[in-house]
Amino acid sequence: MISKGNSTISTAGENLRLARSYAFECCEQWHLADLSPVCSLIYPFAYKLTRHTTKPFFPSARTLAGYFDRSESQIRRGLKELLELGFFELIRAGKFQTNTYRVLGHTEWAKIHPGQCASKETFPYTNDGDPLGQELWAETGGRIRFQQFQIDNLRNLQLEDTIIKERFAGFWKETGHTLKVQAVSPYFFKTLQDCAHGVQI
Repeated sequence: MISKGNSTISTAGENLRLARSYAFECCEQWHLADLSPVCSLIYPFAYKLTRHTTKPFFPSARTLAGYFDRSESQIRRGLKELLELGFFELIRAGKFQTNTYRVLGHTEWAKIHPGQCASKETFPYTNDGDPLGQELWAETGGRIRFQQFQIDNLRNLQLEDTIIKERFAGFWKETGHTLKVQAVSPYFFKTLQDCAHGVQI
C-alpha cells in the first residue's frame, strides 16, 4: 500500500512506472492504467457529465452496470478504486441510496498529489529542449535528432550559437543532406572543429 496524497490505493508496479520517463505528458489515462479496466469506462463518463461544473455525480451501480454491460460488483469496485485514488471525492455517503461524488480533473488531482505523475521525456530537438538543438533539427526538416551530449560537444568548441547555426545551414545544404543520418552529427562536429581551430572550410 502506498500513499498518494489523500488517496491510499495500492497499484502494482507504480513505483517502477514513476521512475521512468515517457514520450507523452501525464494524463488521467496513465493513472487509470493501474486500476481495474472498468475504471477507464466510469471515470471519463463521469467527467463528461460533470466537467467545468460543480455538478455532483451520483451513480447507481445497477444503472452503470446496465449501461456498460458489466456486473454491479465490477462497477462498485471501480467506484471504490476511483475514490481511493482520489479522482472521485465523496460528498455524501448514502445508506439506502447512492453515494454522491465530486469528479476531479487531472490538473486538479495533480496539485493535490504532487510527485505522482508521469515524467515526460525532453530532447534537445523538441520544443521542451535545447534551443540550439531545436534550430538544427528544424534546419534538417526534422530528419536529424541531435542528442544533448552532441549539442554540448558543439558548444565546447567555444563558438557562438549563431555561428554554429550558420555553419550548419551551409553544411546541411552542401553535404549533410547526402549523408547517412548517423553520420551527420560526427561529420559536422569535425567540420566545425576545423573551423574553430582556424582551418578554412
